[in-house]
Amino acid sequence: MTREKLIFAILVVLLLASFVYGANDFRVIRASANQRGGASRIFIPDDTFGEYTVNCSTDVGMVDVVFVIDTSGSMSDCIDELYMNIGEFAYNIAAIGYDAMFGVVTYCVSENYPHGYDLVDASTFEGIVDGLSGAEGGYEETSESMLAAIENMHWRPGAQSVIVFMTDECDDAYPGTGVLNTDLIDAALADSVMIFGYFDCVYSSMEPNYDSLNYNIYCDTTGGQGFEFSTDISDVLDIIVDAIAEFVTIDIWIENTTGAPLDITVEVDPEECIEVADSSDTIQTATIPAGATHHFRWWINEVEGCSGYGECFFIRMWTATERDSVVGCLFVENCGCPGPVATVIHPVCGVLTACEYQHIIVKIESWLPVDPASIRLNINGTNYSLSDEGMSYDPATRLLRYDPPTPWPNDFEVQFYVSQAWDVTGCNLRYSQHCSFHTDQEPPVVEDWGFSPACGSTIEDTDSIRFHAYAHDEIAGMTIFDNLDTLATIEELMAIFTSMYMTINGGVIPGGGVPGIGAEFVFMHNSISWPIECVIDTPVVMPPTPGVPFENFYIIRTACNDALDLLGLCPGCPEHDWYLNFAEEAGAIRALVGDPASLEICFHFQDLVSSDYCGPNDTVLCCTYYFEGGCVPAVAEIVCPYPCGEYSSCEEQEMIFSIRDTAGVNIDTSRVYFTVQVTNPFTGADSTFQLHPPSPYISFSGGGTSYTVTVSMPYTDADSVTITLDSLYNEDDCLTIPR
Repeated sequence: MTREKLIFAILVVLLLASFVYGANDFRVIRASANQRGGASRIFIPDDTFGEYTVNCSTDVGMVDVVFVIDTSGSMSDCIDELYMNIGEFAYNIAAIGYDAMFGVVTYCVSENYPHGYDLVDASTFEGIVDGLSGAEGGYEETSESMLAAIENMHWRPGAQSVIVFMTDECDDAYPGTGVLNTDLIDAALADSVMIFGYFDCVYSSMEPNYDSLNYNIYCDTTGGQGFEFSTDISDVLDIIVDAIAEFVTIDIWIENTTGAPLDITVEVDPEECIEVADSSDTIQTATIPAGATHHFRWWINEVEGCSGYGECFFIRMWTATERDSVVGCLFVENCGCPGPVATVIHPVCGVLTACEYQHIIVKIESWLPVDPASIRLNINGTNYSLSDEGMSYDPATRLLRYDPPTPWPNDFEVQFYVSQAWDVTGCNLRYSQHCSFHTDQEPPVVEDWGFSPACGSTIEDTDSIRFHAYAHDEIAGMTIFDNLDTLATIEELMAIFTSMYMTINGGVIPGGGVPGIGAEFVFMHNSISWPIECVIDTPVVMPPTPGVPFENFYIIRTACNDALDLLGLCPGCPEHDWYLNFAEEAGAIRALVGDPASLEICFHFQDLVSSDYCGPNDTVLCCTYYFEGGCVPAVAEIVCPYPCGEYSSCEEQEMIFSIRDTAGVNIDTSRVYFTVQVTNPFTGADSTFQLHPPSPYISFSGGGTSYTVTVSMPYTDADSVTITLDSLYNEDDCLTIPR
């Protein structure tokens, strides 16, 4: 029998025993767990036939928590995870008896104060974190930013001050030198600031990793703790809550109500996060005089790094004829009822989704097992139970899932949370994360577009192929540029080229470019400076890659008040956000792709909905032109392994392709281009590289117009490998871009 089942059985027996015996021999006057700094958790039982409903009151302390966050571009995922967990973090601080205020300092090259120097309440802070993004670049001076936070934030007198820094970079105040920022340590100790860190610092070839060591020194010296990114951020925040207010004793006061001396035994039974100190026995006995009250105390230690339901305990008491118990937890506001906690697993809160049947997953964690019949999921004001279509719950993983039986409407806000769930003792929901997502199932609108000459025509190399279009997207937008008031970096602007691009016979232009061809970006702009000026009428060539000299392929975004904060200097935005123009001689296009007998030219317009959420939504406009006497491309097929997506135990798994020329022209084996992507969820590897002859990993068999191409290289266990045959040529320079 599991511990959970044992606990449940004991509770049932105790309650029945008290009821059978009738009036109690004793009454619990008060039970409490006492913290450092004078705060305490007080359990106040409501005694009815020996069954105690334990409520809780708090002696309130104060804590100020300031997050110092690296907002370089690589921190976006970490910031999203913080937003997903910050609500419960603030709730837990309040639950342990503290008046909490919050602040945030962001930094990259220098520190910023998104809400000024004054601290804010939990709900305001959650909105501030929601607005943060990792989009900057530069050198990160972590310790200097923490020092600035200590010196500049308006900390409240008498409050416990806490800094939580988050970064994936080494500290560039003293990079790789082993030199501590002693000004930071002195300031933190002088102002009693506890420092906690959540970081992942790898300083290239430095041994030891001084920056990582220094981060831990800052934490340890000030009474905090450092954590690496391998630790789940929700666990980190729980441990920080636990460290802010450490408990030192558990107390209970019991009154003798019999009219005669009473022999009583009292036992504290803690979970794994609580240790009873050596000076205290878990079981204590006493003889209480008639009408008197006896105070029992246990000195305790909290296990470092341990939190959650491991901080719960039972106090059991019994006489010759009566027995009862009190349940307590050090981290909940209702000490006698540590109920379930519901946190959203999927989707990410606030996300845009193109999935018509977007599902919802919520984890319901609890000290004792959850009663599945009690679970209710509230979606836009309607409660759903497990008897409703689409609802399911797995007790083993404690995951609640909702799969909508009908598709969500487009442009629809879905708000959801677990509104009810109690454990097998009837202890109701303690905390439930509220979340939402918004549907965007429509692609960008493309209007006033056209190809010239007419699609399907047979044309000459000297003819000019032209295309133009106006495009916009109402919900997600096509680029970050569409929805932000300001742009921080040129990298954000480059999102244009993932939202609007062209393909020639299946090859992407621009973007990464076609291996062996390359790409070039052209943006209409009078200067690359911030803020962007209103007039945009001079083309500026972005840093190009070799090839594709399409000087007349450009994308224009008009700077206007709707998109940029330009103090009203620019005109209002037009109906369409983007204008795309293309004009190039057919011969120049054909020369890039091997002079084929036909050209399929497509222009793609897609929105910002992530591929993780069935996106992006895209509009594709294509046109095919034919030529007299063009070359016929070769044919490429996958031979092994087939079907794709299979598991392999081979240390050097072969990938075999068949290529052949249908016009009788020999294959040029020196110009066969592959892209290899290798990811590994355990090692964290994520690399993409190009592979082409001569290479020890590529071998050919056959000859002339037909070859079998084998790609074989060593892999690590759990690698996920994708190999793409990007392009190949025959000896007449006829190019094939496999689809």
